Amino acid sequence: MRKIILYIVAMFWLNTFGCFALLLTSEPDTLDFGKLTFGSPLQTRKAVVKNTAGKVFYFKFLQIFQTKDSLFVLNNKLPVKMAMFSDNNLEISFKADLAQVGKDSADLYLYDESKADTVLVHLKAEITQPEPKFYELTIPDLTAKTGSYIDIPFILTRFTPDDRITGFNASIEFNSTILTTANPEEKGRFEFGKQIVAISKKLSSQGLHERDTIFVLKGVTMLGNAQKTDINLTDFKWVGETSITNFHYSKNSGSVLLTDIFFDNGIPRLATKVTDQLVIQSPLDVVKNDFEIEISYVNYAQLKIIDILGNQIVNFPNQTPFHRDYASEKIQVSRQGFTNPGIYIVVLSSATQVVSKLLIIE
Repeated sequence: MRKIILYIVAMFWLNTFGCFALLLTSEPDTLDFGKLTFGSPLQTRKAVVKNTAGKVFYFKFLQIFQTKDSLFVLNNKLPVKMAMFSDNNLEISFKADLAQVGKDSADLYLYDESKADTVLVHLKAEITQPEPKFYELTIPDLTAKTGSYIDIPFILTRFTPDDRITGFNASIEFNSTILTTANPEEKGRFEFGKQIVAISKKLSSQGLHERDTIFVLKGVTMLGNAQKTDINLTDFKWVGETSITNFHYSKNSGSVLLTDIFFDNGIPRLATKVTDQLVIQSPLDVVKNDFEIEISYVNYAQLKIIDILGNQIVNFPNQTPFHRDYASEKIQVSRQGFTNPGIYIVVLSSATQVVSKLLIIE
């Protein structure tokens, strides 16, 4: 009889004062988000709260106590009502994308109406430094003839796969007197004899692999102030939904070598018969008004101006049909003959040679 009385008193005390540690339990009692690498996305876990008492619990307050920034977040709406002998899911997120390298921990406290509290779930997570990844980007050395189209590939010669990557941003530069871009959208800007092009590209969702060509720059070669231009990759950055900072990289710049020119007293000439020369004497710069072109040629020659896609400008003055014998003359060109500003190419051609110069119309 004494034991029965003690049991009844104990149950009355539990139900009256709400000893959560015995009546409410959590599985698991410790919610471990595990080891996550730096830059990982938001993580979400669930814990099951069990009401083992023969009474209804109705609590209005759940609070996470944490020493650092608010990295652990409770996603449940309050208040929470738990019927007798029932279960309820608690959903808790950890902001791994905002966490720094190190360990984080916190406790989820449960409050009843009498303000008594107990730790319901222990929370912990660890952010680790990601393993370094590597890539090597190579632009090959290429050869081309003057006045031709050329494809310049950007090749991943070494690459550690990473599914976070969605694209890249890059900047390249080269000698603007012997090479220009064929795509008007990749015109970039011109500074001190260089063309500087910014590139931003999205990549295939199928991912990247070693030896993949991630981009092809389409260019047009011209007769300029050199026989060769370096293709310098001045900046490169992977782009993803989260920060991508653990890549170690190297880059190999490429070049374009013109195989059909030589220099005569500093003047570039096409490397054909010396007795059959074509020369555009006047250096061309950015043009805003009417301008003059001075040409020299042997035997038959024709002068024309084309756009970077190879289309001849219709309104160009028809003052230079094919001429016989040697000639050196100055051609006056009207700015009004160009409908749109942009990049154009002056082409002087004979039966065996082509000479070209870059022309920028503003």
